[in-house]
Amino acid sequence: MTTSNRKSMRFSVAALALGGVWGAGCLGSRLSSLAVGGDTRYYLLHVPAGYDPSKPAPLVVLLHGYGATGKLEDLYMRISSIADTAGFFFAAPDGTPDTTGQRFWNAGGACCDFGATKVDDQAYLMGIVHDVKAAWSIDPKRVYFVGHSNGGFMSHALACQHA
Repeated sequence: MTTSNRKSMRFSVAALALGGVWGAGCLGSRLSSLAVGGDTRYYLLHVPAGYDPSKPAPLVVLLHGYGATGKLEDLYMRISSIADTAGFFFAAPDGTPDTTGQRFWNAGGACCDFGATKVDDQAYLMGIVHDVKAAWSIDPKRVYFVGHSNGGFMSHALACQHA
């Protein structure tokens, strides 16, 4: 097998895995990246079926709990399953892995900068909002963060700083 074929195979497997997690009903889902603080971080973005750029749409950002991922949290909460019928964009980012590989959000003094990384998750998450708003017609008055556990702390921190 040539190097080119191996790369193509790896890409196909990654695409299949992403599609398998998000399911056939999420044909508008894509992996997006954002440079923050010298690092590249990723998030899943779902564009609703029937999106009309002349009608600004809401954006819902789901923040996972400690140890989970955006995809896993969505499998639990199933927010992406209603994004098409409700007509909203949906983003599912991942927090930073701690020393044991468990993902977390640095929500400031309240919770959870494991390992004292000082990672700026507020910059990352607000960067996602700005990134999506720059590429798509998003209603700035209908941007929502929802979180579970550590993600709830992060949502609260964002509301206190950016509402």
